[in-house]
Parts: sequence; C-alpha cells; structure tokens
Amino acid sequence: MIAHPAVSNEAMRTYLRERKAGISPELPAPSDPLIASSKVWSAFLAVGKKVMIEHYVNDVTVPTLHGEKKDALEIKASLDWYAVFKDLSSEITGDLGFWRWVTAYTPQFFDFARWRDGSLDSWPKKEAAFGIMRLIGDSPECVALRMYRRGLICTRGSELGLWDDPREVAGTDLWRSGVLRRAIGYSPDAAAIYVKAVVQLSNEKKISLTELARLSAKRVNRLRPLFQWEAMTPNEIKTLVEGQIHTAAAELSPR
Repeated sequence: MIAHPAVSNEAMRTYLRERKAGISPELPAPSDPLIASSKVWSAFLAVGKKVMIEHYVNDVTVPTLHGEKKDALEIKASLDWYAVFKDLSSEITGDLGFWRWVTAYTPQFFDFARWRDGSLDSWPKKEAAFGIMRLIGDSPECVALRMYRRGLICTRGSELGLWDDPREVAGTDLWRSGVLRRAIGYSPDAAAIYVKAVVQLSNEKKISLTELARLSAKRVNRLRPLFQWEAMTPNEIKTLVEGQIHTAAAELSPR
C-alpha cells in the first residue's frame, strides 16, 4: 500500500476547537510531514481545491442564487470530489485520518463541511463532520468521506443506467439514513439500485421520500446477513431490494 498522509483524531479536534474559539491555529500536524508534503499528495490537494472552488466558492459564497438546496449542491460536488480520489486504494479512502488531512489542508473544503452541516455563521453540531470520531458509528458523518462514497454510488448508478443526472436522486434523509449509515452503502451497486427504487416508488405512490427511505432501509438492512451483494448481479439485487421497498410502501400507503 502506498504511504499516505493522515491527521490524528486528537490533532484535528484541537484544531477545530481553536477555530471555533476564534483562534487562528497552525494546521494540525500530519503523522508523517515528509509524506504529506510530497509532490504526489500536494497534487491531490490542488485538484481538490479546484473542485471546491467551483462548487463551493462559486455556487455558495458568491452567493447561492440558483435556488438549489444543500443536498443538490452536495451531489454535484460529490461527483467531481470522487473523481479526484477514485484511483486510490480502499485502505486509503477508508482511513478517516486521510480525510481529516484532506479537510484541514483544503481550506475551501473545510469551509464547505462547515456550511454543509452547519451554516456560514454557525458550526456543525457534530465534530464528526470534520472526521473527528467519538463513537464507532461516527465515520459516515465525515463530510469528505461521505461525499467520496456518494460520488462513487452516483457514478455507479450512471454506469448501470439508473439515471441520466444524479441530481434526480437528491434527498438528505434518503442518503444519510437509508444508505450512508447502513451496510448497503458499502456496496455501490446495491446502494445505487436501492436509491433509484426508493425515489421512483415514492413518486409513483405519492409517499413521503423520508418515511419510505427510513422504513425500507430497515427492511433492506436485514437482508445483509443473508446475501452478499458483491456476489450478486444487478438484476438479482434489484429483485430483492425492490421487494422490500414495495412491502415498506404498502405499510405506509393509506388503507
């Protein structure tokens, strides 16, 4: 595995709390400064910066005039964000220390994470938005990792022909409660198929997207111990997942 830069949980927590206090702290020291300052990793930061200038600085702070919600903006940014890091190994992209480094050393992304889960004038309630872990289940709340995974799923959905434009499947509760906090979120094919099916059925049945996502996610999640998504074809996944979503929709539909 290629050596990669990382920032510790404690170093990022100290940095964040000093920022919140109005102090201008030094950036958190990476675990190996020599690796972090290499041309290879500096190039990743440079490309990530360009992505966030396009999607955050231009679309949000100058200012948001497009009438788009935060979730729609995140989807657009996620596709380009994923493209920056898509060739890295899962050992790297699965390391929160790496995403803490990316967040701290890309000022535009740090500001985006604050705006996305807070606002331009307030801080997110959870430090996990910046990759700081308090509990085992906090990792899906890291904005940098979340956007990478979301971009991966959206890209896979496009490859499967599930949508022409990933913005068709926006919805904060759908993605967070139904996908990224669940085991299915680690299987791009299954996650993309699930997202498409929930959105489609919600529109057809005139059912709340949030309610359908929450109920169907519980049902689909119970399948994980019984089936290995990665060993199944998209059609096999579709049959299983859609069956659970239709059952959940029937429970929600007025009798």
